[in-house]
Amino acid sequence: MYRSRRSPSLALLVVVASVLHGALAHCSGSFCDADNDYNLVGKLADTQDAMIQVLANRGQTMTSLQEQVVAQKDVLQRHDERLTSLEETATNYTRDIERALTEQRQLVAEMKRDVTAVKREHARELTNVAVEVDKLKQALASLREELSGVQQPPAAPTHDCADLLREGHTESGVYDIYLSKSKTHVPVYCDQETDGGGWMVIQRREDGSVNFLPRLGQLQSRIWQCNDVLQDITSRKRYQMRIDLEDFQGATKYAMYSGMWVAPESDNYRLTLGKHSGTADDSMSECDGQSFSTTDRDNDASDDNCAQTYKGGWWYGDCHYANLNGRYLRGPHRSYADGIEWSTWHGYYYSLKRVEMKLRP
Repeated sequence: MYRSRRSPSLALLVVVASVLHGALAHCSGSFCDADNDYNLVGKLADTQDAMIQVLANRGQTMTSLQEQVVAQKDVLQRHDERLTSLEETATNYTRDIERALTEQRQLVAEMKRDVTAVKREHARELTNVAVEVDKLKQALASLREELSGVQQPPAAPTHDCADLLREGHTESGVYDIYLSKSKTHVPVYCDQETDGGGWMVIQRREDGSVNFLPRLGQLQSRIWQCNDVLQDITSRKRYQMRIDLEDFQGATKYAMYSGMWVAPESDNYRLTLGKHSGTADDSMSECDGQSFSTTDRDNDASDDNCAQTYKGGWWYGDCHYANLNGRYLRGPHRSYADGIEWSTWHGYYYSLKRVEMKLRP
């Protein structure tokens, strides 16, 4: 509720009036003496000065208040302008967000329509594929029925370990190969590791378990292929021969010959060798062109029977530089040249620990 207040100047006038009224009452009915008049005039003058001072102070206060009001109005106006700007910015942001949301909703709706269309298309394609698969199954069944009455050509025969390697047999071990002349299969040991594999082992000595003094044609062993088999194998294609050697100190060497052929029995299984290479010096070239000799069939070029003297069936000349079918004597020995000898390496008084002869196309 509004309550009016008197201004300071009005209150001062009331005070002055009250003073005058008292003075007049004091002088009523008689004349005031000079002293009283003088005092009254003095009081009035003092009151007037006080009133003037109060009015001056109040004027200054009013001026200050007016200035403060003007300043506050400026501040309020600036705040109002700032609020107006913020409201406009918020309105613009709200409008932009609503527009973006509307665009996103439209985009989502379009994507949903696209996904639905793609699903329908895929469903149609899957149906078509299923129909085509059924047709192919029927055609395959019909083809199998037709092929069941057709005689399949025989598989290509396996003639050596290189054929087996090409067929995917990468592990070393015993396999059957086909002999073209005799039209039979024989077991051979395949080395599928040395120098890329594909080697057919025709002779191996690593202990003294095999005696190489039987008659010609009876040299049957898992580590020695008889000469008939060698003749059949080497007559079909050109083979290189590798000979691996190992002594009792663990040292190893090998000799390579670019070709190896064995003639038929009518020519005493005569041996033909190609060019030598390898880490072991040549000890086999003397065998080139020599017939195979045994204890009961002396085909060597010596006056003596080399097979009897040096205890092994071999392609002796006069008599040998290599005697890989000799006795298994385990290193140094006193007897002359009758061990497993490779004379260009250890001479004639040292029998090797292990030898292996093998063929590869």
